[in-house]
Amino acid sequence: MSTFREILYMIQDECKYDTDDSYYTHEHILWLMQRYRSLLFTQKYGGVNGNLKKKIPDSNQQEICIELMKVYGNNNARCDSGLYLTSTKPIPSIMPYTKPKLYTVDMYSTISHIDFVGYEQMKYSGTNKYFKNIIYGSIAPNKHLFLKAQNPTFSNLGKIKMSAIFEDITEAAKLSCDENCDTLDNSFPLEDALIPVLVQSVVKELTERLVVPEDKSNNADDNQNENMYANGNARPTE
Repeated sequence: MSTFREILYMIQDECKYDTDDSYYTHEHILWLMQRYRSLLFTQKYGGVNGNLKKKIPDSNQQEICIELMKVYGNNNARCDSGLYLTSTKPIPSIMPYTKPKLYTVDMYSTISHIDFVGYEQMKYSGTNKYFKNIIYGSIAPNKHLFLKAQNPTFSNLGKIKMSAIFEDITEAAKLSCDENCDTLDNSFPLEDALIPVLVQSVVKELTERLVVPEDKSNNADDNQNENMYANGNARPTE
């Protein structure tokens, strides 16, 4: 998979200009990369009434590490023990109609399963005595992840991982499990087949904005907008 940096440089090379001396910064290009990634997902996978057309490949996911802390008496998801674990930081927004995966950092952990459920379902999860070892997780309205379980030993967890298709990929990249990695060196969460389409879409938008109408009158006046409207373009309304 290509990294954020590699795709950014592909776009710069296609545009044939140095963004350090341009109005368009790296941050602006990254914003466009994120915007067109979401658009490509909608076009290829977006379904009707919340149903995806087909399964989205895992190559479009990002993995983040989530630090946990103990809280008590949370009204968002009640459990008998009153003990919950919650993320110390808010979770970046996840693409609609996609379900994240939660798992422990330690592959040899005795915790068998972490089940992600919806916010409303979280209130009623964990009541079956036959599934007392299952941990249930959900994202509350405050954007923090909450975990609960009937077995209180789950409170020993200090960190877990989440794989998901995030909407804000730059914020998700900041929560990468590789703390020593520059965000731009993270893999860009987009399947290889869609990367050329993404690059060309961003390049087209940037280059179209770089086209400046010619000042044919050569009078040194700032009348470029007048030249533009003379070509039949509509004027903006007040």
